[in-house]
Amino acid sequence: MQNTLRKRKSRGQNWRLRCLPLVYQIGVMKCGTSDLFYSLTSHPDVIRPPAKEPNYWNQIRYVDASVHYLFLFHHWRRLPLNKGQDFPKYGIPHIIKHLVADAKIIVILRDPVERLYSEYLYFNQGRPTSNREFHQLVEESVNLMNSCLTVNGTKSCIFNNNVIKARKSVKLVAGIYYPFLKMWTEVFQHNNVYMLTLEEYRENKTTAMRKIFKFLKLGK
Repeated sequence: MQNTLRKRKSRGQNWRLRCLPLVYQIGVMKCGTSDLFYSLTSHPDVIRPPAKEPNYWNQIRYVDASVHYLFLFHHWRRLPLNKGQDFPKYGIPHIIKHLVADAKIIVILRDPVERLYSEYLYFNQGRPTSNREFHQLVEESVNLMNSCLTVNGTKSCIFNNNVIKARKSVKLVAGIYYPFLKMWTEVFQHNNVYMLTLEEYRENKTTAMRKIFKFLKLGK
């Protein structure tokens, strides 16, 4: 690296160093990710990035507290290793692991039904909402997912564009946590992944943050 910088400097070429994050806070929207992000980056040894959700890996480059990292990777079909696949064999966790081998992954999740309803209210701010409408939208999403599952496997359906984009205000797929978590835990060792729920975070935020700081080997 030093030789490269010297050569560029001797040629009068512009250069700058960019550091990749060591900690990635992944999860799903409406699971308390924002509050956790600000609590985490309030620690004096943690640098707060300019934006909470740069979405560097899943949108700008291929596809950090970008809540989409857990379940959304828009351009996975563009990667050569995924050619001809119905779901990504190679995704965001593989990319991060390749570049930041000892990255720390923090996942915060929530009761999937409560998360879905909170998301519905969030995406429909400024217009009338109702339990009846929510029920109808969820019913449509469930029927679409079941229709997909009659001819495809679970992994294929959760990455199916028609299923993902069916209803913006009720992302049913985002609450199917297991297959997405499995992808991450197959790439990163368990001592590199810390999971918690919004419920336990709410119950005792101080204790939750102490455990996270301990996981990251940071002082209190």
